[in-house]
Amino acid sequence: MGLSGYQAIKSSLGHVSMGIQQAYDVAAGIPYSLSSDMVLKVFPNPTAGLFFIDFDESLQAALFTIEIYNLQGAIMKKEVADTGLNSFNLDELPAGAYLLRVSTPGKVGRTRIIKK
Repeated sequence: MGLSGYQAIKSSLGHVSMGIQQAYDVAAGIPYSLSSDMVLKVFPNPTAGLFFIDFDESLQAALFTIEIYNLQGAIMKKEVADTGLNSFNLDELPAGAYLLRVSTPGKVGRTRIIKK
């Protein structure tokens, strides 16, 4: 979360602005654990729209929630996928960087994906 504070001082010699700003965490709105609990194979990355996610073999019996967030933390897309190789389409989203979050009960994986 960011914090900022500025003060403007006006005198007969002119104006001076001074302040402090703390950097914002761009992923603040995204629920995630601090460590990645699963191995994600995401390809192609960058993508023109269609990309694939292949899950770690130890997770093959689980259902997965796949979420795409923009860099401001807003969820752009959410789907549920099953085991193995899954395709995911970003055609309706504009070009840019996105955060991919994949979760199953007890495990979370995340990575960045670029749409051309």
